[in-house]
This record gives sequence, structure tokens and C-alpha cells, in this order.
Amino acid sequence: MDTNKHKNSMYPIKWDREEILKEAAYITERTIEEKESDVIYVDDYGDLLDGYNAQTTRGGHSLPQNMTNEDAFDCALQFKIDLIEPLVDNYKKIYVNNICNDNHSGAFGYFVNQAMKSILELKYPKKVKVTNHRQFMNHYIVGRIGFVITHGKDDVSLKFGFKPHLKPDGVEKIDQYCKNNDLYKKCDLIIFCKGDSHQELFDMC
Repeated sequence: MDTNKHKNSMYPIKWDREEILKEAAYITERTIEEKESDVIYVDDYGDLLDGYNAQTTRGGHSLPQNMTNEDAFDCALQFKIDLIEPLVDNYKKIYVNNICNDNHSGAFGYFVNQAMKSILELKYPKKVKVTNHRQFMNHYIVGRIGFVITHGKDDVSLKFGFKPHLKPDGVEKIDQYCKNNDLYKKCDLIIFCKGDSHQELFDMC
């Protein structure tokens, strides 16, 4: 991401391959330090990549970038692998859930996540399980706790998607999803997680 394209940005922070891979190392180090279980779930709520040909999935919204499509693919794939491989020796099982229906990455993000799935499940068939979710809303269950996960906006129609503060129409969508998938019968607790507004305070409720 080019954070200072016009040389007048208030926050001209360097954000390139080197910085991104540094962040992957930092995340895994802190995760291992704070380990509380032999099993870990790693969720990616979408927008992994900032667009193919510097466009969002709907087009018409150009994004300032400092990488080609090929560079972005290589960097994103390396990031995803670097995020998981250090965990392999520290956990008995690693479950990865990738949202592949969003408004920035779209199919481009799916390509990276599918490549990551193929590589990691081949290298660590007994340890790593990757699920690439292609619907707008998805879920997984751990014991009696259900996690409903989404990016918040999709690749085609939901331009405005879920709001940072949940609105009645958003509650209805989640409720209908839970009913349609029998989550109220299967779960004692349901946690809804989304990624679009990129603020944990709002996104995890």
C-alpha cells in the first residue's frame, strides 16, 4: 500500500513486503508467548489483498499501491505461510478460516488462500486444516460455541454491508443465518465476528 502517493500524507508510514513480513513474525511470536491451548484457530476476515489491478472487486475505486499484482500475490502468500509455520511446532492442531468473499480481495484473495491451503495441508497433513469460506456469512463450532464469521461487505452486492454499530437489518441477517444453519440448537453461545471496519472494538461482539 502506498501511504504517501501525493507526498502530503499525515501518516506516511512505510507499508511494503518487508514491513508486512515483520508483522507476521511479531504476531506469531506474541501468539506463542501467550499460548493457552494445544489447539489454535486462526481467522482471516477478508480484505487480505488491496485489490487486483489496484481496484476493489466492483471496480471504479482505485487503490494506491506499491506492488504489482504478482508482487502482491507473492507477498500475501508468504505472509500467510509465515503466519502459520512457526505455530506448527507449538500446537497439536491448527485450524485456519479464511473469508474469501469481501470487497477488496475478492477472487484475488481466494487464489492466495487456496495456494496457502494446498501448501500447508500438503506439508503438515496431520496438523493444519485450512477452510476457505466463499459465502458472505459462514460459521464453525468449537464444542458448544458457534462462531459466525464474515467480512461485512461482499464482492458484488452489499456495498455498505454491516455497520460498525449493529443495526436491526444486520441483526435480522445474522438471526436468519443462525436459524437456517440450526446454530441455536447446536450452540450455547454464538459469537459474531466481522472484519470490514478493521476495529476489534466494533468487529467482535
